[in-house]
Amino acid sequence: FDVDPLISPGAIEGLGPAGGFALDALLLVSSAAILLGRLRSGRGLDAIAVLLAAIPVPVLLWHGLWQDGGDLEQARRGTSLAAAWFVFVAALHLRDRPLDRTLLAAGLLAAAVPWLVRGAEQWFLEHPRMVAHFEAHRAEVLASFGWAEDGEAARLYERRLRQREMFGWFGLSNVWSAAVAACAVAWARLAAATRGRSIESGTIAVAAAIALGGVVGVLANGSKGGIAALFAGLAFAWFAPRMGSPSRLALVAIPIGLLAIVVRGLLPEGLFGERSLLFRWHYLQGAWSTLLENPLGVGPAGVQEAYLLHKPERSPEVVQSAHSMLPDAFLAAGAFAIAWIGLLLRGLWRGTDPPSAEAAASESMGTIRPLPTLLVMLVMVAMAVVVSVLATPAASVSFGVEAIGRWVGIAAIALAGLAAWTILRSVPSAIVSATLSAAAFTLLLQGQIETTFFNQGAMAWALAMVGLAGGVATSGVSPGTPPTRSPGVSRHLLAVLPAVLAAVVLVGPFRSAVEA
Repeated sequence: FDVDPLISPGAIEGLGPAGGFALDALLLVSSAAILLGRLRSGRGLDAIAVLLAAIPVPVLLWHGLWQDGGDLEQARRGTSLAAAWFVFVAALHLRDRPLDRTLLAAGLLAAAVPWLVRGAEQWFLEHPRMVAHFEAHRAEVLASFGWAEDGEAARLYERRLRQREMFGWFGLSNVWSAAVAACAVAWARLAAATRGRSIESGTIAVAAAIALGGVVGVLANGSKGGIAALFAGLAFAWFAPRMGSPSRLALVAIPIGLLAIVVRGLLPEGLFGERSLLFRWHYLQGAWSTLLENPLGVGPAGVQEAYLLHKPERSPEVVQSAHSMLPDAFLAAGAFAIAWIGLLLRGLWRGTDPPSAEAAASESMGTIRPLPTLLVMLVMVAMAVVVSVLATPAASVSFGVEAIGRWVGIAAIALAGLAAWTILRSVPSAIVSATLSAAAFTLLLQGQIETTFFNQGAMAWALAMVGLAGGVATSGVSPGTPPTRSPGVSRHLLAVLPAVLAAVVLVGPFRSAVEA
């Protein structure tokens, strides 16, 4: 909380502000490419979804570029938030394009492998080294903070320091637990879906191993919210497909999470010594008071200062986030965040709309020639290598145990991606939707009590996963059929809107970050 954002690498290790802007621009351009590709294929574009994602963007730009002469940290976080929501829209548009949907889902689920490898590295290697260094230099470390060795601040710091955690590249163990829990739920559902199908035992073993590793990792991390979301997600994965409309059922996670906070806030403060949900209740109260005075929000980087002014007297913390998806959205963009909430509800509600006969026929993976195995592996490896290079500071590149772990993760992501691809294209589309909906439910449930949809390293991945569970209205045009009429200019402008925002980012905030 006291590090200059121009120096701190941010939520992703080694990726500074300029790198963050470049990555967000890449996400925006990629989203525009997906939307434009769908439009040109004759399937149409959900204009309302694009507009709902775009409505809060001017407010984010105002906070980041124009308010009080501009704020680079506001621009950095605002750009990431806008890019994540456009990624959500792009993912929604893949519902009736099973080849693209399956490939993206495989890549998102394969990310669990490097997260687990990185988490194990932090658990078994980095944490013991950190504790050993502290014990050898205890007086010096505490003096650097200006704390007395027998003071309360020193005791809190030391207790926190000795707590083992896996946080990957997210910077927060709770966010790591949320992402890994969602992947564990999806992999467990995929492993169960292979029963009675002609899928190689090695592929099934990979799915089961990743699911088991995710469960063990979340339990070891000890995040109460992550553990609750994990088991709730597993229950959802088992029962929801029997009830129908799994993507719509996933929306139930939002009121459940928020209700848990409200109920805890109304109970006695010292109940069972529980403080996590109680603090979330404090954040919710502070967010509400802030919004009453700031209808346009305070920007994604203005929460800490605002919460300091509006927090309840009993709240001992000053935080940078409300630790809840909806309040964080409203604090960032004010009343205009209603558009994002409407987009989320609309996207998941349409995820189970009955498709047209032509679209239903195209959803059968058996009618699509599978991508070559080598190509799938190359795509997964390329994704892992790019992320690893971006997320590794040049000064820390080494060829020791850490480097071995990193490259093991890169190699394993190819195997995991291929396993996910093999299973997803081998099971009915209903199982694919149920699997993705279970992951979405897990993320949405935990996201109401944590920063999963606010953390810069997690928000785009999380919204992409949720978006794949949803969908948009299909046009009823079969793949390969020429469109009956050419899309209008307005539709093309909507399709390239994310790319226009990317250009704004690269011309303005990105250059400012580089110069700084």
